[in-house]
Amino acid sequence: MKVGTKIISTLAILLAGISGSYGQEETDQLPALPIHLDTLDNGLVVVYQPDPATDDVSVEFWMRAGTAHEEADQYGLAHFYEHVTPYGLEGKPDQRSVFDTHLTGSNAQTLKDFTRYYLKTQPAGLAVTLEYAADRMAASSDAITDSKVEHQRERVLSEIGRQSKHPFWSIEGATALDQAGFGTAHPYGHSGYGTLANNQHFTVADFQNWHTRYLHPENSILFIIGNFEEPEARILVERYFAPIPKREAQAPIAIPDIDQLQRIMEVQTASGSQVHYCVQVWGLPEYGHPDHPQLLLTAYILENRLKQVLSDGWSMPGEASPGVSYRVFRKGGQLTAYLPFAEGAREMKVSQELKNLVQDLLSQGFTAAELAMAKAQANEDMRGRLDKLGFQSSRTELIGQGLLFMDDPYFYQKEWEALRAASVIDVQQVVEKWLTNGAAEVTIFGEPKTKEKDKNK
Repeated sequence: MKVGTKIISTLAILLAGISGSYGQEETDQLPALPIHLDTLDNGLVVVYQPDPATDDVSVEFWMRAGTAHEEADQYGLAHFYEHVTPYGLEGKPDQRSVFDTHLTGSNAQTLKDFTRYYLKTQPAGLAVTLEYAADRMAASSDAITDSKVEHQRERVLSEIGRQSKHPFWSIEGATALDQAGFGTAHPYGHSGYGTLANNQHFTVADFQNWHTRYLHPENSILFIIGNFEEPEARILVERYFAPIPKREAQAPIAIPDIDQLQRIMEVQTASGSQVHYCVQVWGLPEYGHPDHPQLLLTAYILENRLKQVLSDGWSMPGEASPGVSYRVFRKGGQLTAYLPFAEGAREMKVSQELKNLVQDLLSQGFTAAELAMAKAQANEDMRGRLDKLGFQSSRTELIGQGLLFMDDPYFYQKEWEALRAASVIDVQQVVEKWLTNGAAEVTIFGEPKTKEKDKNK
């Protein structure tokens, strides 16, 4: 199952890893993470989470703006801006050389509610890494130039092209799934890539305006997590981040509640893939809703059943497998279940197979053994996240989402306790509450349909 972007191990591997001691010592406690918060005079929130047992240190800052903040005629701007965000240490060749020497990882990502910039360094490189990150945050919009935009435009379009080879991640497929779950007019109802035309025509002024509006200390959170000494880190943060001028904070965008309308959609992608998908999408409540621990367990149970589906009267491509995606944002979420089918298969039969599986879960429930399996999978995933310092599926993500959405960096622990305590009856009640009303139905075709394919319906 994809929780965010992490792919959980296959069912066979998970079955092999479950011992008779489930529910005992390995799941009794999560590692204690000392988390210390500070807020600078310019409004920057800083999270310190020292861990001498790790090898490296993660420096990551989140800007409280993502795809949900885009205007309707600028879908895709937030992701493109992530690419043109000014770099750090410009004009500082000596510091840049030290930075490169100690750097062990870097990335960036645009999500619905925020944009993140991630660096991982050896402990000796913490000072110059913080200087690099502070330079990015302090950069003038003038640092976004025509040449930089055109250079990154080529990279963005290339990225879109690579992703379009998978029907799910193409602009058409991803947009259909977001529209199915949230509605076309909702701020969450479009993909991060926006439209191809927008990405071809965004201007320097578009990015400079976004930069000026959103990238400043009072709209950001800085995370320092891993092998570092906190007193030293605090001095460095004061040195590099405190001088960044405070700017008037923009009011956060109002995200409305999602509707629960049942939609039926069919989308044609340009991927050229011979793999197609029947998908069901359920809208979920906002981050922090008390039903989410049970919904996460539901997602594991549903995927485990999907993994056991044998095609009957239709064919499943060997290179594709069924699965479940579970995503939660500040004001809503999305549970997605999908079955792939091959060229020439009868998609109506595949769709019915998926519906029957969900109906069985609703009408017949599930066993205590299935719930124990789901809890073991959740335990494996949680501990994997806590072992990873930063970026996707990491402890930074756990701490940061709780802080950003609930004002509580330890919120993940509360959800974990609720998940561990959930009974079969608890989960079944939540299943009936959120899955009974019916899902949006989406069929994603990997390549153009022909009349011959239409006959197979």
